[in-house]
Amino acid sequence: MATVRRVNARHHAPNGEQTPLIPVNICSAHQQRFLAVTIYGVLLALKAYTVILFYWCLLDALFFFGLYTLRIPWLQKSLWFWLLCFFVSCLINASLINPLWVYDVELRKHVYDVFSSSSLLIQQQYLRLRGEKVRAVSSEENIQIEDVRYNSSHIKGKHTVRLLPFASAKLNPDDERLCLQRNDKKKFIELPILFNRTYPYFITYSRVDFEAGAKTLHQFSSKDIEQHRIVDVIQDGVYVYIPINQPGAYRIEEASDEDEMGIKIYNRQEVIVYCPSAELVPKSDLSLCFDDVIEVDLVLE
Repeated sequence: MATVRRVNARHHAPNGEQTPLIPVNICSAHQQRFLAVTIYGVLLALKAYTVILFYWCLLDALFFFGLYTLRIPWLQKSLWFWLLCFFVSCLINASLINPLWVYDVELRKHVYDVFSSSSLLIQQQYLRLRGEKVRAVSSEENIQIEDVRYNSSHIKGKHTVRLLPFASAKLNPDDERLCLQRNDKKKFIELPILFNRTYPYFITYSRVDFEAGAKTLHQFSSKDIEQHRIVDVIQDGVYVYIPINQPGAYRIEEASDEDEMGIKIYNRQEVIVYCPSAELVPKSDLSLCFDDVIEVDLVLE
């Protein structure tokens, strides 16, 4: 009498694929794929509820790492494949949250630089294949001078830097009201100039006469400053006081320090005039009695 034995059928994984982490007799392959799609739909719903880039990328990382770990049939890919999927998903997430993020991180510039460098390397390899000598800047190889001279692209590493003056000069920084005494023309007033972070070596200022309209230049050197002792030292600079005894419109034209470095000049103009005055001038004799009327003129200057 023949003996009959029952043999459980085993699921054989497709060629080149490993055995799934969850056996197919517990959960079939198509059920595992259906669950993967369902979980991805749930993740999309969670993304719509919370719009945070880091949160979205974290969900994608967990999902792709889970697919790599579970080894679901027909979804078994290498680790590099899932890393690439994660990178692409991060780009898509960033584009959905902020479509202008490419301009914010200057990605276009970096991509252009990469393609420019790649094209230069390809051109050098092409010249080598043709037998021409190529000299790169870093490897000291021969290059064609004409290719560099008339190259439309900029040479990497070359930058133009414009150094702005570190110090500054400001005429009458506190906006003081200054005027000259009309009766004493020999008396000077001090016009303040604030120099920040420097000590002036010479100062050139201009004066425009109100009547003639002529512009004259005056120089004030460091010797004049030391001779007249018209310096007030503060924490970040000095106050220099220019002696003025004539009315006009004053402006700083140029200034420099001992190192002959330029000083930034604020565009300010100070108008110096005579101080206004008022006087009562009697028209009649001042020998008057009580309750007498006196006539006077008010003279304003």
